[in-house]
Amino acid sequence: MDDTSSLSILRGRDQVKACALGICLGALLGLGFTATATGLFLKLLSVFGVTDPHWAKYLGFPVLALLFYSSIPQQSEVKTGPVFSLIRISLLPLIISAIYGKIRGFPSLWSHGLDEAFWWQMVWIVVCIPIGEEALFRGWLYRLSQRIWPKSLFSMDFPLPTAIIVSSLGFSFWHSQNLSFEPIPIVVLQLGYTLIVGFWLGYLRMRTGKILPGILAHGALNLAAHLIEPALTVSP
Repeated sequence: MDDTSSLSILRGRDQVKACALGICLGALLGLGFTATATGLFLKLLSVFGVTDPHWAKYLGFPVLALLFYSSIPQQSEVKTGPVFSLIRISLLPLIISAIYGKIRGFPSLWSHGLDEAFWWQMVWIVVCIPIGEEALFRGWLYRLSQRIWPKSLFSMDFPLPTAIIVSSLGFSFWHSQNLSFEPIPIVVLQLGYTLIVGFWLGYLRMRTGKILPGILAHGALNLAAHLIEPALTVSP
């Protein structure tokens, strides 16, 4: 934030609206975004004779998310710190991610060996998911929040930029899509974990003014969560 003296505090009604926007958009995107992107790219790639659904999913999700991101023009943002200065705050989230992966019981990426399944899963977990989710939430939804509530903090008790709150809630409830194949307690755990991770990734977005550091950090978090024990079922 470049001028803290000009920041405003959201009123109670706007706080509710901001939370509702993040939760509703996150849940709605989770219902069909990846499937829609995959379907569109299956049709597109079939024109070129490519019928492997891996390519449709692995290209469709990040590319459509980047199109969403680019649909809202970038506002001028002042960086408040170089990305390398943020490395020292990255250790704790990586540890939390590794513990989360252990609690979830993810089998190790290495359990496949260096076969085709390993590389497909590595690309999805470490490249496609981070690009797609960062473009959607720290990109598109973050910018949308900035447009609706410019230069605002969420509250005096929780003085984070409103865009971080909205994008983190959206990112968290995006994972509610996993209710279709995961037990409710597991999904609740994931909602809490991704909300915390969303605050950290949003902080990186605020400090750098870009989504690339968040993509790299997100990829590292996903890798950490799958190093100890790859998930049998990996969701976006």
